[in-house]
Amino acid sequence: MVWKEQIASQNIWWKHGQGFDQYDRDMTILSRSLLQFQRKAITPEAGKIYTIRGPRRAGKTVWMKTMIRELLKHVDPKQVFYLSCDTLPSQSREQLGRAISIYKEIAEEFPISYLFLDEITYLNDWEKELKGLVESGNLSRMAIIVTGSSPTRMKKQTEYLPGRGVSGNEFLLKPLSFRDFVIGISRNAGRFRPSGEGYLADLLSSDPERKESLKKLWKTVDGVKITLEEGQKELRAKGGLLFPYIEELQLLFNIYQLTGGFPHIINDYLRNADNKQKAIDSRLYEDTVRAVIGEISKLGRSEEIARQILLAITKRMGSHYSYSALTRDIAEGISHPTLIDYVSLLEDGFILHTLPAHNMLRNQESPKMDRKIYPIDPFILYSLQSMLYGKPGYDFTIDYLNKEENEGKIVESIVVTHLARVKEVPLMGEPRTFLWFSYNRNGEIDCLLRRNDGSLVGLEVKYQQSAKTRVFRHPSIRIRVVVTRSHFDYQDETVFMPACIFLAGLVASDKNL
Repeated sequence: MVWKEQIASQNIWWKHGQGFDQYDRDMTILSRSLLQFQRKAITPEAGKIYTIRGPRRAGKTVWMKTMIRELLKHVDPKQVFYLSCDTLPSQSREQLGRAISIYKEIAEEFPISYLFLDEITYLNDWEKELKGLVESGNLSRMAIIVTGSSPTRMKKQTEYLPGRGVSGNEFLLKPLSFRDFVIGISRNAGRFRPSGEGYLADLLSSDPERKESLKKLWKTVDGVKITLEEGQKELRAKGGLLFPYIEELQLLFNIYQLTGGFPHIINDYLRNADNKQKAIDSRLYEDTVRAVIGEISKLGRSEEIARQILLAITKRMGSHYSYSALTRDIAEGISHPTLIDYVSLLEDGFILHTLPAHNMLRNQESPKMDRKIYPIDPFILYSLQSMLYGKPGYDFTIDYLNKEENEGKIVESIVVTHLARVKEVPLMGEPRTFLWFSYNRNGEIDCLLRRNDGSLVGLEVKYQQSAKTRVFRHPSIRIRVVVTRSHFDYQDETVFMPACIFLAGLVASDKNL
């Protein structure tokens, strides 16, 4: 049973107020990190339930504690309640009800309370407990923010709360985008020692001009927002504002290709580089594989089948294929419906991203055509592939990226998964409603993004020394973009823009924190 002492121990701001972070384990770890990346905040209101979905280790708990720290600037500490649900004595939802009842006694005098319920998917039927709060009228004096380490289950359980303060209040917290990565590093560049070798040493050298450029970089990037709703002239102009920093941006993009967007992996690489060790801890690759496979296990599916499917998908990355073709790559006994079920679960769990095909003749998605599947973060691919080949994760990554063809596939996957965030809104604006690729006997277009006016942006990823490409034309394609390695130009009504510039400027929807 939950006791008042257990609750008080998780809410140390009741004693220390705004200074709690020096005694809180999560905030202490954050303060010791080389980089502290900023996420978007939300403004919680009474009578509403906010759900935050994202993969494990993306930073959901730190985001909650940061939100609490900001709230404490304006409210009484006892108006804020935090509970890590995986610390409760059992997985029974009654434990949650008991904890909230204890807190209600403490916060009875306040007109509004802010409840942060972390790891709520640890509990069985947690949505029924929140539904009970709504139906009893107690939610009118509460703002409830919940996160969970099983985003697949959380998505389905949230569907049982329609019209109960949840509508419009679902948010996503994914690995950091390249834009977030650039702003985070350039804002904190002064915290690194100019030592070591490789990317970090080059970036943080003692060159005064380079240091001054880094100081200005984050403000410049912060002021340039590419939405793909722009006209071609405006898009070129925004890219032009970032072009003077292409050297710094390319160095940062080289690091991002190695680390992906998980904050703890980025910090591990930078810490090692700062100590003259170019590497990422091998345990992080193992932990990633365990988290990916474990997500399937939580849902009562086979880990071995998930492993086979994931490895088959990573081998085919960058190619389009049908589910039937993918089934032939996997051991016998895995049926077509089983494959679709697993891929859907892995997509809901923020492990994979599926890019469906678009029928240009009918101007709509074509479910019966081939599709492409990408990992949502490159570090997931490196972890799975290193397991397949039995090679240390960092060594595998370096060897993999040294091949131009593989590097092009990684950049394509980064571009696709970043485009998926541009207009993403949980439930009502899933990526499949605005982002596709297209192919026919004459070739294919890597990405098609539908703009607000219904027209299409066509994008090709040509991450190679030469950016020559066939110009793709269709009446519905209003803007044409070729994402390159370094070529920046405008010709034949097509914008050629380096990947590091394009991705640094590309913004995500407000629902991506």
